[in-house]
Amino acid sequence: MTARRGWPLAAHLILALAGLGVLLWPVTLGANPTIMCREQVMQPGDRCAKADGESEQTYEERLDTRRTAVPVIMVVGAVMIIFAGVLVVGEVRRTKGSAKDDQSPPSSPAQLSPSH
Repeated sequence: MTARRGWPLAAHLILALAGLGVLLWPVTLGANPTIMCREQVMQPGDRCAKADGESEQTYEERLDTRRTAVPVIMVVGAVMIIFAGVLVVGEVRRTKGSAKDDQSPPSSPAQLSPSH
């Protein structure tokens, strides 16, 4: 396999690894139960003004947002992994097909002449 043929496969594998990172993030690094508001730890009953200053979120709203986001983030990671897997399978099949074409001798005179 030449470097030129190998880069799409490498890119698809990198996509799969990124998807794995997205899938695992909410249950590893993102699993910190601490709710923050601009570098300050929030407690139940606290309120956090949004950056625009026009509205605010309560501790409970921020906690609910975090809980709701976890399954969404995990689904996105799983979709990335599945998509990368489909791309890898397609690339392997395409590479095997082109390798067979490169190795097989021409079977007809039409294949011997250059195409225009």
